[in-house]
Amino acid sequence: MAEDDAASAVGGGERSRRGKLPRPSREQLDALLGAHGGSVRAVARELDVARRTVYRWIEALELDPDAYRG
Repeated sequence: MAEDDAASAVGGGERSRRGKLPRPSREQLDALLGAHGGSVRAVARELDVARRTVYRWIEALELDPDAYRG
């Protein structure tokens, strides 16, 4: 997924006053994890957020990154 696509997938790339991206939907995060083979690091890089943030989203949405790994 291209960087522009990822930004638009998660709230249009617009950040709040505190600089935070809105949490992606389950479908959006599912697509990102699938595109990156379950690599949380790659998803975090693409969205320009900390890995911990991605892990929080994964936990909140009850996703399993290992399920996306070959």
